[in-house]
Amino acid sequence: MSSPVATRSRPTSSAKSVLSSLSLFGRATNVWRVRKYLLDDPFVDGDVLVLKTARRSSERTPKSDIYLSIEPPYLACLTGFICGGDARFPEPARFPITVQNLRNANPQPLPDNDHDPTPVLRRLFLGTLGRPMWEYQSDRDLFTGFRDALQAHRNLCDQGILHRDISAGNILLAEAENAPVRGFFCDLDFALVQSPTETTSRNHTESESTPTFKRGAGATGTTQFMARELLNPAQPITHQVTHDVQSFIWVLSYSVILNLHLRASHPSAPPDAHWQAQRKRLHRLFLRAFFQIDPDEIAYERTALSRCLAFPRTEMYGVDRIVAHFMSDALVGLFLAFQILLQGDERFVNPVPLTHDAVIGVVEDAIASL
Repeated sequence: MSSPVATRSRPTSSAKSVLSSLSLFGRATNVWRVRKYLLDDPFVDGDVLVLKTARRSSERTPKSDIYLSIEPPYLACLTGFICGGDARFPEPARFPITVQNLRNANPQPLPDNDHDPTPVLRRLFLGTLGRPMWEYQSDRDLFTGFRDALQAHRNLCDQGILHRDISAGNILLAEAENAPVRGFFCDLDFALVQSPTETTSRNHTESESTPTFKRGAGATGTTQFMARELLNPAQPITHQVTHDVQSFIWVLSYSVILNLHLRASHPSAPPDAHWQAQRKRLHRLFLRAFFQIDPDEIAYERTALSRCLAFPRTEMYGVDRIVAHFMSDALVGLFLAFQILLQGDERFVNPVPLTHDAVIGVVEDAIASL
């Protein structure tokens, strides 16, 4: 792996990981804030970077290769990729660190075929720090960050790159208040690289796969944020742009509800029994909408009438006082606009699939109303 620092330097991390995967069988993701450490004159130097380590399957295209395939004008709304690659054993062998090699006394290069895949340790250096979307400080912070991340997704789709894993952990808000781009997204592990062949509209492209990149499964992503259509096992379907766009809506709903719950649970919140009862109902709503395991239960919550979109405009869920206290008319109106777009997408006759332009349009309207 190429190094982001000089010959006589190495990255040094903060004392605590920013993010650590809790899954035994997942990608073992760890994220650290790091700075350059000078060996000859020991002290840290330079900007704070992000070091991300994770396992990737040898049958998937490394995300660093996908980052390098993105044209520079479109990198602004992505985490700033600096360098990265497969971690390797020390000289002289320099074979990649894989599960197979850790179990084998004689390390080997990566397999040439996909019939015997093995997890590979991957390290990436990223130059952009961000906040989870649920830590938004104002409606403008949320709306502009969401819009910019969605525009970044559209830019990648224009290049034939489909993310396919839009989730709450992959959409971030800029930390700097004066940042030219307020939101971005990351993690291209499940991205599908395509070659546009026929453009039917700005947001609908028929594509063929590019043979230099390995494809993953037809439908991928984080189940809790998947489009309803992808959750139906009886109808196998290819993951499309419109499904990613719908995932953006569920991520925003998740972020708003979590933000409301955190603020409603703050020590400064009203202590009376009525408020506490509403806080508990909001928490149950949150768990029901986003912490189901069964795909059928998740699919039930991924419609225009889902409680995670309907709750701001009705008293039936018993959280109206929290909504009135923390949600502006612009934010409530945005949830309604999302419901209307989803209703069009769900029609049996002449459905109107969700597009980048449609969702960005209603967000722009919400920004203009602030």
